[in-house]
Amino acid sequence: MATDAGQPRRSAASLLDVEVLDVDDELPRFSDSEYYFRIAENLPIGTVVGRVEAFDRDANPDFRQVFYFADADDERISEFLSLDSRTGEIRTAVALDREQISSLRLRVFASSAAADQPEVTSSSHCDVIVGVADENDNTPVFVFPNDDNYTVFVNPEVVADGRLVRLNASDRDDGINADLTFFIDGEDRHLGLDVESTSGLLNDDYYWPAYT
Repeated sequence: MATDAGQPRRSAASLLDVEVLDVDDELPRFSDSEYYFRIAENLPIGTVVGRVEAFDRDANPDFRQVFYFADADDERISEFLSLDSRTGEIRTAVALDREQISSLRLRVFASSAAADQPEVTSSSHCDVIVGVADENDNTPVFVFPNDDNYTVFVNPEVVADGRLVRLNASDRDDGINADLTFFIDGEDRHLGLDVESTSGLLNDDYYWPAYT
């Protein structure tokens, strides 16, 4: 508004548009502070594990570009996983083996610049936890009997259904994949022995007379 000092006073009005120009003053922010992914072991190299995503509030599309990078002190990102700096997509760098490593935890940062050490804040990083699911890829191994120790000495007066020895085996898999069942080979059932399927206890099915 403009007003003069005369009598009567006269004034004029005009509209003025003020445009606020955007500058690159916003840092990308992750919507989630933690991401949880799960992937089966033994999948091919390059299998997609998951994707993280951060958003930049700047209005200019040129300022809204987001670049992703992993913690430089965490060598696991290069050994087991690969991170796409443009998309935030995480892929396997090796065929993961649950028996070697069951989970991975890494920190991913987001920046509006592709520099090696861009400015970051607590809101511009997230933690990624990758769980490796077990596959039944291991064969049970006998602890006893084994190639070096496979003999059991039994009292000749053992009674029927008497316990002779406990068989012991292990499986490196996890969960039900490691639950073992013991049984006597069908061709050896005539020997008069039986084994408890879950405990591995080897029993004498009937009385063996003592010989002198």
